[in-house]
Amino acid sequence: SRKLYSLREEPFGYTLYDKANLRHRFMLHDEVDDTLRETGIQLEDCDRLPMRRTDVRQDILYSPTRIYYETTLQCNIHCKSCFNDSGKPRHGELTTDELVKSLHDLRKANVLDIRFTGGELTRRPDWFLMLKTAKDLGFAVSCNSNGIYSDPSIPAQFANLGLDQVTISIDGDKEHHEFNRGKNTFDRTLASLQEMNRLGV
Repeated sequence: SRKLYSLREEPFGYTLYDKANLRHRFMLHDEVDDTLRETGIQLEDCDRLPMRRTDVRQDILYSPTRIYYETTLQCNIHCKSCFNDSGKPRHGELTTDELVKSLHDLRKANVLDIRFTGGELTRRPDWFLMLKTAKDLGFAVSCNSNGIYSDPSIPAQFANLGLDQVTISIDGDKEHHEFNRGKNTFDRTLASLQEMNRLGV
């Protein structure tokens, strides 16, 4: 079964990562026992992630805690506030095989948490495989989505993944949301959000 926490070895001690709450805590070597006792966390509840390399700086983290993984610039809406000019896919975006390999490499590097973004990640045909692979590898997995789907099964697919967090963008009331994201986006986004909530996402 999936462990609730990760305990990652650092040059200075450890990072204790809570996957349910997407939060971390840094500890020196001599603070581990007291911290686990104080929090009520058992070592058997933790994925143990030892450092694989010793030729690393001693004054910083062994690897990033969270990676924001921009998988595509492809998007089905055109927000006025978009900071990366999403719409069409970028030339040379990663293939499915390249993306899966990168996830395995990030896991070997002891990255704890991946947040998938875009564009709109569900525009990639392999989006479900991508998130499932990350989940199966033991990452804390979250994503950002605009909630506008041409495929009505997408909320159920999110539910089947059991992600740690799905963030749906809503920019205030209907008037403000549609001023930024376009006509007929508010009700569709809200319907996706309500359906995902109903399904336990």
